[in-house]
Amino acid sequence: MHALCGRGVRVIVLDRSGKVERHVAGTDVVPEVVHGDLLQPATYASALEGVDTVMHLAAATGTADKETHFRVNTEGTEILAEHSHRAGVRRFVFVSSIAAKFDDKTRYFYAQSKELAEAAVKASGLQFTIVRPTIIAAPGSGVLSALQRLALLPVIPVPGTGKAKVQPIYVDDLVDCILTIGAAKPEGQTIEVGGPLVLTIEELLQEIRRLRRGALGRVVHFPLGPLSAGLAAAEALGIRRLPVSPGQLASFRCDGVADSTGLCEGRRAEMVTLPRMLELSLTA
Repeated sequence: MHALCGRGVRVIVLDRSGKVERHVAGTDVVPEVVHGDLLQPATYASALEGVDTVMHLAAATGTADKETHFRVNTEGTEILAEHSHRAGVRRFVFVSSIAAKFDDKTRYFYAQSKELAEAAVKASGLQFTIVRPTIIAAPGSGVLSALQRLALLPVIPVPGTGKAKVQPIYVDDLVDCILTIGAAKPEGQTIEVGGPLVLTIEELLQEIRRLRRGALGRVVHFPLGPLSAGLAAAEALGIRRLPVSPGQLASFRCDGVADSTGLCEGRRAEMVTLPRMLELSLTA
C-alpha cells in the first residue's frame, strides 16, 4: 500500500476491521478506504468498477480453524474473483503461499484452502498472476514467533529430521517483487518468490537461537507421526494454544523453496539478509 501510493497509483483498500485506517493515520499514505468484508460483496462490489488491477492478499492464517480457512481463503477468493470479473477488472494478482505446492498437506487446511483458491483464480476468466511467497519475515510474524518459542526452549525440539528446506523473505523485499511482477504483467503464470538464502528448518531454528542466546542449542528430534497425532488430538479437544497446528508440521516435512524465476532472481543480492530479517522481525 505504501509502495503503491508512493508511486502515484490510485489505491483502493478493502478494510474489514479498521486496521488500515489506524495504520495510515498521521502518515502521508492516502489510500481510498472501503469498509467491507471479503465474504460480503455488496459491501465492496461498486468499488471494483473502473479498477484496472486487483491485488488479493487477504487470508486467514496461523491456527485458524478448518472452516475459517476454507471460508476466507477459498470462498472469499472465489467471491472476489467473480465480482472482479463482473466489474470488468483487467488483471487479478493473487498472493497465495509456497505451501500450496507441498506434496503432503494432510490437516494443513491453510495450504489446502490456498491450493483451492488458486484453482478458483485460474477458472475465473480473469487475466491473472499467482504469487507464491515462502516464509514471510516481518515484525509480528506468526510463523517466526512460533519458531522462536521452540528455539528458546532449554533443548530445541525439532519435529522430524530437521532437513526440510526453507527460504525466508523479508516483507519489504516481497513487496518489491510483487510490484515488479505487477509491472511485468506475466499472464496466467504462477511465480514463486523467496529470499536470499536457502537453509534447513533446523538451521533456521539455530539462527534464531544464536540471535537470542548468543550460541547454538542442543537439539532433540521427535518423530513426526506421533507428534502430528498428538497435536490433532489436542486440536479435536478444542485446545488452541498450541506451538504449531498439526498441519503446520508440513513445513518440517516439505521443502518451502521457490523455483527460480527471472523476474526476481536479480534482486536476491540486494535483499535483507537472514540475520537482519530476524532482528527486524523478532522481539526479545
